[in-house]
Amino acid sequence: MLNKVSLIALRTIVAKEVEFIFNSWSQTLLPAVTTSMLYFLVFGNILGNRFGLMHGVSYAQYVAPGLIMMVVINNAYGQVSGNYFVYKFQRVVDELLIAPISVHIILWGYVLGGIIRSFLTGILVTAVAMAFTHVVMQHVFFILGMFFLSGLLFSLAGLLNGLAAKKFNDIMFIPTFVLTPLIYLGGVFYAVNLLPGIWHYLSLFNPIFYLINAFRFAMIGYSEVNLLPTLAIILGFILALYAIVIYMLRQRIGVRF
Repeated sequence: MLNKVSLIALRTIVAKEVEFIFNSWSQTLLPAVTTSMLYFLVFGNILGNRFGLMHGVSYAQYVAPGLIMMVVINNAYGQVSGNYFVYKFQRVVDELLIAPISVHIILWGYVLGGIIRSFLTGILVTAVAMAFTHVVMQHVFFILGMFFLSGLLFSLAGLLNGLAAKKFNDIMFIPTFVLTPLIYLGGVFYAVNLLPGIWHYLSLFNPIFYLINAFRFAMIGYSEVNLLPTLAIILGFILALYAIVIYMLRQRIGVRF
């Protein structure tokens, strides 16, 4: 059970994160919409007609889940990694850690901010996808569940990056040289089972591959891998990151410069 102090602390951290999202909407929400419109324009109306059907749906419908998930992942990650690094620089985190609250409350405060932003951008981009591709959502509650799991996983990853970062360039390195390649190699624009030999097997170690496939199943009813093992792998990554971040917070690793 959460005591009154913990609830106030959690609500305060989340409220500050949500305030940032809406006060900076031109940086937190608008880019996701405009970028996704360009993607759907190119892959839906220009290139999509050249590819024909993929697994019974148009190419635009096939790539739509991957494009939505790409936005969800980037926004969850960016919200937490950037904000936490700024708070660390301003010594806000020091004050939280000496307060009589659990490190779990601190973790969930920042992670919920990332999940909320990922939900908002995910819903906005899904609306864009429906306007451009006429996607029929087959499993609405599963879609919402995947928004939550994806936002949770990459909010935790963003918090880990914020803890480990020593300078601002460390925040930018992971999205540019790690996250973006994993997204593009995770089956956003193609079926991974079309990849030859070693590249196909390497994709099976990419957590984003499983997120995209689960979300593609939720939207169009197709997945390259079985759903239950997919969810188990996603939960495994979440639990592993959660344990690492909690350990770092308890040991004060990466809390100070």
